Parts: sequence; C-alpha cells; structure tokens
Amino acid sequence: MKGRKPKPTHLRLLQGNLEHRPINRDEPEPEGDLIDPPESFSPAQRILWRQTLQNCPDGMLRRLDTAIFAAFVCSYGEFLEADRKVQQMGTIVKTAGNQPMQNPYVSIRNRNKADMIKAASELGFTPSSRSRVKVPRKQGKSAFGKLKQFQL
Repeated sequence: MKGRKPKPTHLRLLQGNLEHRPINRDEPEPEGDLIDPPESFSPAQRILWRQTLQNCPDGMLRRLDTAIFAAFVCSYGEFLEADRKVQQMGTIVKTAGNQPMQNPYVSIRNRNKADMIKAASELGFTPSSRSRVKVPRKQGKSAFGKLKQFQL
C-alpha cells in the first residue's frame, strides 16, 4: 500500500477529521472467539496462542487466518526465546579465538521481530492496521462506540 499508514480511527475522532477523509465506522472492537492451536505447536506456543487470542477482537480472525496467525505466534515465541538468550549472554560474545562478535541471537531476535510486526499488521493487530479492518459490531457497546455515535 502506497503512502503513509492511516491514523487510527479513534485518534481521528478525538482530534478531529482534519483531512476530511471517510471514517471507517466498522472498525473492530476487542472480544474474541477462541480457536484451538495447531497440533504441531509446543506447549509454550499453545500458551502464546491462547494469550494472544484472549486479546483479539471478536469476529476479526477466522479459520482462514490460521496460517498467518500461527506464523505470528511462532515468530513471537522465537523472538521471546532469542531475547532471553541475549539478556543472559549480552549482545557481544567471544569467539573460540577470544575475538568479540555480535551474539547470533541478536540477529535471530531482530528477524523474528520484523516477521512478527509484518504478521501483526496483516492481522490488524496494530493501531494503523485496525483502522483498515471492517467488522460489523453492536452500537454503543464501548467508549469508542459512544464516540462514534456523535459522528465527530
């Protein structure tokens, strides 16, 4: 997608729609239907799967999204594991010849962070990507829904 990422709808409503662009009135609200993780997931990945789904908006993820959501969870798990190793060992380690070098886990952490952010954007997990997602909802359910009733 070309251009700058759109400002989240809730910020546009609070700050005013200075650009006079259409407002996404069907942006998702948090709630969620739980989906079982893939059989191949480790116990740690299953925990991350369930924790992430608890914070996911209702009606946002469908069975079709299983692969990208699994990729997000795997990247998130590997990011956390690599980050723990960096915290333990530091960003600089010594080689067999006692020469300093970047800890290999730094590269693993950075690659998984980038993959996680890409998947999060595709799933609508970032504020700017949520403004592009449309999910029908019940009116007046949340503070954001009440703001939308005023049609600012």
